[in-house]
Amino acid sequence: QTARSSSKTGLPMMRSLSIMYPHDQKTNKYLYEYMFGDNFLIAPIVEPDKLEIEVYLPEGEWISFWDDKKYSGSEIYSIPTKLDEIPAFIRENSLIPFNLNEDYRIGGNVGNNTHAFNNLSFVFYPGPEGKYYWNYDKTGEEIEFYWKQKSSESFVLKIENTYHPINIIIPSEYIFDQDFEILENGKKVLSLPINTEDNFELIVYKK
Repeated sequence: QTARSSSKTGLPMMRSLSIMYPHDQKTNKYLYEYMFGDNFLIAPIVEPDKLEIEVYLPEGEWISFWDDKKYSGSEIYSIPTKLDEIPAFIRENSLIPFNLNEDYRIGGNVGNNTHAFNNLSFVFYPGPEGKYYWNYDKTGEEIEFYWKQKSSESFVLKIENTYHPINIIIPSEYIFDQDFEILENGKKVLSLPINTEDNFELIVYKK
């Protein structure tokens, strides 16, 4: 999806912070950090034997991709490093697509099939209001997502044109209004029916 957007807008898929935040002078110091698309910030580890790295998060609210810890933007943080986890952060009020394996494990084996998805999943980070359109060029499938904050503790997520089996994943601090599975990392996953043209409306609650 990011590649498709890049081909239309001319913006690279991997964008330096200075491209995304030209008026934020602090971004000039963090040359290795980049945005992958509009809402995914990556802070690579570029030096050996580092137990932690300094990460700058631009304006907005951010959630650690790995442990769902929240961070306020326009701040500098010391982030512990792990051998198998590159520091990565998702902007609040966004929805990110992933092709995952059966265990929903990031980096797991999903094979080499470029004509189908192994386990099409969307990670939803609730926020005030937003929308996201997912389009698969090979088949013309398009799924539309709309969300809005219903109260201080709940969010409505509407999903239209679900012609493909999909999973919705939410951070550990939230729950669905329907039966869901809890993953090893604490995130919740809800699987929507296969081969249906129905539209769905889900309620996500903050615990």
